Order: sequence, then C-alpha cells, then structure tokens
Amino acid sequence: MSANLLAAGLLIAILIWICIQDFKERKVYLFCYPLLMLSVLFVQYTHCGFGDLFKENFLVNNCILLFQFGMIAVYFKWVRNLNIGAAIGAGDILFYFCLTPFMSVPIFIAFNIASLLVVIVAYLLFKKQLKINKESIPLAGIQAGCLIVVQLFDCCYISVLGTCYIPEWIIQ
Repeated sequence: MSANLLAAGLLIAILIWICIQDFKERKVYLFCYPLLMLSVLFVQYTHCGFGDLFKENFLVNNCILLFQFGMIAVYFKWVRNLNIGAAIGAGDILFYFCLTPFMSVPIFIAFNIASLLVVIVAYLLFKKQLKINKESIPLAGIQAGCLIVVQLFDCCYISVLGTCYIPEWIIQ
C-alpha cells in the first residue's frame, strides 16, 4: 500500500469519526484535533512535501481564517450582542485551523465557501430529521462530511488538493 493511500485512508477515518461525534453528541473530543492535524500533515507530506509554497499557503490560509473569524466576532458583538464563543463552538474553529495546511489558497477559499453553503442547505433541509436546533448546527461534522467527499474525489479521480501545484482542472 502506498503512503498516499495510507495517509488518505487515515484522514478519511478521522473525518468520519469527527462527523459521527458532531452529529451524535454535538461535540468532538479534543484528542481528535491533533489527530486531524497530524493526518492532514501526513497527507500533505506524502503528496507534496513541505516546501516554500506549503509554508506560504499555510500562512495565507491562517490569515484568511483570522480575518473571517474576526469579522464574525464583530458581527456577533455589534449586531447580535453575543460573544463569538456563544455562536461558534471552539471545536468548529479548531477544525478550520486543522485544514489550513491541507489546501492551496484558492482551493481553501473554494472549500470554505462551498462547504458553508452545504451547511446552510443541510440545515434548512434536514434540521427536523437530524434534530438540529437553531443554536446547535454540527458545522464541523457537516464540513468533515464535505471534506470526505473531496478527499475521495481527490484519491479516485483527479487531484484537487495539496499545495505543490495548481490543479490542472483550474487551468483548463
């Protein structure tokens, strides 16, 4: 078995575990996040290594997240008069930061937007079936599910992840 397949399988297993925990218990155990980060780094290393582009993308992706969460914090503080901790769980924030070394900047932005749209649609369509209340959306769980689909697509069809290249399907 190749290292790429092993890394991808490990990542998918951890994402499935996060997805199940978030849907079932509405929390993800803390030890899952270091495992997720290590598996993301393992996938990245086996796929592309840790070159300068990796470091650049990691930094830019973290800056994007800090900006995004800063804007969310301002919105909840000024408009909704809530602390960001009351609106978004710490696990959701940790999940996002675990993804920053995993994708190039354009893919990270696209995944962020697409997965949030999936979260909104899933919430609107399935909130009664999944017993999701307004205060408790399984953000990390749904996004883990989205990442499983992306990872399977990446392994089986055309590679869309990694920071060592611009995917060919963007260029075409």
